[in-house]
Amino acid sequence: MSTTDLDVVKVMGELKAGIRKARSAVPHPTDNRISPDEEHRSAISTADTSPNQTIAAEIASLHQGYDIVRPPFHSHRKIIGRAIIIGKNLARELLLQIFARQVNYNGANARVVTHLQREIESLRSELEQMKAQTERYRALINISDTSSTTDGRWRRDGNSLNLSFEYFQFEQKHRGSEGDIAARQRPYIPWFEGRSDVLDIGCGRGEFLELLRQAHISHRGVDLNSEMVNHCQRKGLEVTRADAIQFLADLSDHSLGGVFCAQMIEHVEPSLVIALVHLCYRKLRPGGVIIIESPNPGCVTTFTETFYKDLTHLRPYHPASIKQCFESAGFEDIEIKFSSPIDPSARIATLNGLSGFEVEKFNRSIERLNDLI
Repeated sequence: MSTTDLDVVKVMGELKAGIRKARSAVPHPTDNRISPDEEHRSAISTADTSPNQTIAAEIASLHQGYDIVRPPFHSHRKIIGRAIIIGKNLARELLLQIFARQVNYNGANARVVTHLQREIESLRSELEQMKAQTERYRALINISDTSSTTDGRWRRDGNSLNLSFEYFQFEQKHRGSEGDIAARQRPYIPWFEGRSDVLDIGCGRGEFLELLRQAHISHRGVDLNSEMVNHCQRKGLEVTRADAIQFLADLSDHSLGGVFCAQMIEHVEPSLVIALVHLCYRKLRPGGVIIIESPNPGCVTTFTETFYKDLTHLRPYHPASIKQCFESAGFEDIEIKFSSPIDPSARIATLNGLSGFEVEKFNRSIERLNDLI
């Protein structure tokens, strides 16, 4: 058949009929939850609110181009262009089943990306709210740079809330009178006799410094609580308000004859206790003495009566742990001594006047319990 015999109208009709038949045989891919157009509009609306305009543009492009079936064909050829377009459309319809699966896959990706973008925006909003809330709390409490657990004070000067733990008043009420504390600490004095330049770390109200003064042993103290320092200075004691670690670090090596530290390490973290012991070893002269007194966690009464009464206590330290710190720092002749025994009236009574294996077993259990108390 020659070109002149071609019935263009008939061919076009057959092509269109074939396209309609192929199109009706394969359903257009849809999503039961949301149509592509609705998802497109929703995604663009979400992306437009994003602070990251690059991501918004990428998501918009993803939704605009996920449908590879529907975009129309065009041709720049004037004479046979229409036939070319019809041919392309026919080829596309013949491959519609393959394209439909790809469109479904593309649409799923577009929806997942849009969902993740929404989640990111939601998390970003929550994070900003948490930051703002944190700043409000920080402004409310505003812990000053000079505060510490040893000082026992968290104070803000100005118009904000004043959250302070009056540690000086607490010690006056609950630690015992200065005379009582001096009586407890007097047995330590013989360890420092014949020495000089004894440093009392966390000297508090100055009870031990006064004992050193009475024994004519040169001394000085350091404490971070300003009220404690002022109290000591009013008594004529040489006391500096400073952080103990920094104070020790500034001293010359081998400049101290002794170090005394009572009821202080339980106020600080383990890393600071380790640093404190190592610094003391460096600052002590050969033959120098260090004494650290702290609540005994091996005693049940420590926790039921005293330790948790003090809000500035962080943790108790087992004697074996402190001994290990001394050994690691290089100290020798290390001793552990237990003081402040519980009043005998607090002991649990055993069964007296009775005999037998079960009674003896019971009494041994009671004695073990008394040892813990």
